[in-house]
Amino acid sequence: MSAPTSRKIKIAYPILGDTLGGAYFSMLELTENLSDQFEREIILHEDSVMRPYLEERKIPYVMLDKLTNKRRDGRRRWGAKPRTFFSLVLPLARYIRDNGIDIVHTQTNAMHRSWTAAAKLAGRPHVWHQRTGGLPKGWECRLPTVVICVSDFVNEDVRAAFPGKRLITKYNPFAPDQYINQNRDAARRDLLEELGLNSDTKIVGFVSNVHPRKRPKLFIDSAHYILQHTDTPVAFVLFGGDRSGYVREVLQYAEEKQVRLHYLGFRSPPQKNLAALDVHVGCSVDEGYGRSFVETGLIGTPMILTQSGSNGEIVQDRISGRLVPPDDAEALGAAVIDALSSPEDAAQWASNCQKTLCERHHLGRYVSEFEDLYSELVK
Repeated sequence: MSAPTSRKIKIAYPILGDTLGGAYFSMLELTENLSDQFEREIILHEDSVMRPYLEERKIPYVMLDKLTNKRRDGRRRWGAKPRTFFSLVLPLARYIRDNGIDIVHTQTNAMHRSWTAAAKLAGRPHVWHQRTGGLPKGWECRLPTVVICVSDFVNEDVRAAFPGKRLITKYNPFAPDQYINQNRDAARRDLLEELGLNSDTKIVGFVSNVHPRKRPKLFIDSAHYILQHTDTPVAFVLFGGDRSGYVREVLQYAEEKQVRLHYLGFRSPPQKNLAALDVHVGCSVDEGYGRSFVETGLIGTPMILTQSGSNGEIVQDRISGRLVPPDDAEALGAAVIDALSSPEDAAQWASNCQKTLCERHHLGRYVSEFEDLYSELVK
């Protein structure tokens, strides 16, 4: 339990707010479950998709969209650089002090680099939440008080960037009871009806914001392989937001490969979408800790992932799913065919994965650990 304090500890959670993604959902799982000992202040820097999402759920926030640094082309500058120091970092530091903020907790790169220097100037602890692999660069990496890593893979991958800093692995929070016991048969039936497909059609899905790093074209290549090597009717669906305007190119690529790809956009909550799939395919490389993969595992849908990044922390090959070499469409497609032709094996993998993830992801424990950390930082 967290140590009692004489007043509430106020924590700022600045976010860009231009996307709906796993980093923000995980942050909200934490902020919405903190005890009354803590005061949360979610700060938006852009009036974009996150604002209506928060308003719909009646989650309070503060807009700081005018507190920024813009280039001549209108794009925003982030980070503690000479040209942003007086226009951005100093005002942020003043905001921290004037609003009684005790701790700053950032989630993404742009916020890390701008707010870590501001927190340092304001004399406040900064929690840098590293959600991706790959070495961060810049002198700002020397400033955070503590670095939270979402997986052991991320912890090891970024350690060299934070010399002398305290790095802690904390898997993202989930409430397993929101995922288990989904009616997968009903969800599958409803999706097939929506798509106008026969009841014997198998559904293979890709669930992610549509971005080159997630390898949606590899999914299409694997779909092409599957269609060439099985007589089983298979439908290929893609759930995810068009984060970078990449969807048009992906759909065109699918057409060139003669793969009928059903693009269904971003849908929330995700449970019914994931439950409807016969197999969930993950193609990304160096994934920090894929939120949709964990959600799929908690639901009990079989998964096939690339042997890369943190995926091996979610799935063990032929025990709780399948792991295949990265960027290998044939291996990915063959593994899908294997899962579809051996449904009992696939169901056992999914059951094993669900058990492991339910034991690991305990929302109450996650929140309690952060409350302890916050209390420690303000002592």
